[in-house]
Amino acid sequence: MKKNMLFGLVLIIVCLLIGLFFLRNTSKDVDDDVIMKISIYPTAVLDETYLFVVRSDKMLEVSKGVRKHQTFDFHLRKVIDIKKRKLTAEESKVLLDAANRIEETSDNITKKLIEDGWDVSIYYKGKIMDLHYYGNESKDLDVLVNQLILLSPITVDLHGWS
Repeated sequence: MKKNMLFGLVLIIVCLLIGLFFLRNTSKDVDDDVIMKISIYPTAVLDETYLFVVRSDKMLEVSKGVRKHQTFDFHLRKVIDIKKRKLTAEESKVLLDAANRIEETSDNITKKLIEDGWDVSIYYKGKIMDLHYYGNESKDLDVLVNQLILLSPITVDLHGWS
């Protein structure tokens, strides 16, 4: 009887270990292939947020929608439009070069408090950089945002308010 219980217990443990092994290997995190996330959003309202995701396969995914929080956010509460586009090697290089230069100098960039403008949050190399788009001191941020607007499969309108 003890032998049967011991055998049953060992069998259950082996089955659990096999199950955990397969579960771990098949549950790939959705963000495993994300190189960079950029959120461009108005300072005064939650809607009109643009979320750009650059993936390792050179795929650019652009979403427009309503963000969850007033501060930077890389998740949208409500998605209005979402489209993908394959980047060329040169397009990808321009984006990553600009992001590298921003990442290297982001500690020296002062964020000015400006109402009714656009903020840009960048998640790159495990670091979050929260910057103001208009009136910023970074030419590289201009390059990055302008290139994203140019490459976006969704029309991006960074309009002003009066």
